[in-house]
Amino acid sequence: MKNVLRIFSIIVIISVIRFSFTACDSDDKDDSTNNGRLTINGLNSYNGWKIYMIYNEDFVATDNNKNEDLIPINGNSVTFHIWTKNWKNYNGNDQNVVFVVDISDMAPGNDRRFAAGTVTVNFTNGVGSGTFVLNP
Repeated sequence: MKNVLRIFSIIVIISVIRFSFTACDSDDKDDSTNNGRLTINGLNSYNGWKIYMIYNEDFVATDNNKNEDLIPINGNSVTFHIWTKNWKNYNGNDQNVVFVVDISDMAPGNDRRFAAGTVTVNFTNGVGSGTFVLNP
């Protein structure tokens, strides 16, 4: 009986810890309140590849589902959601923001190809666009 009570107590403690972690996720990325969008143009040569926002010291870029930063390219442009580094909604007017971008065809084995470049963006109310410039 003592062992059953001990096991039950452990299960209760684990459940409390688990649910407290779930309840503490107050930094949910909510598309309904996020104005931040960045559209990258000039991607026709990379149709079928995937694009990844590697670096910007002030922003985080994700897909529409808030869980991917690697987005398939279908056509000439791709749109990322933009957040501040601390996952706050972005609706600013920053100008000449440079993002370092990596594009890969994600082919298995040694045939994988990469393209690295930059996108310079001017934001208005959190929305901006720029053209991909391949590094020489």
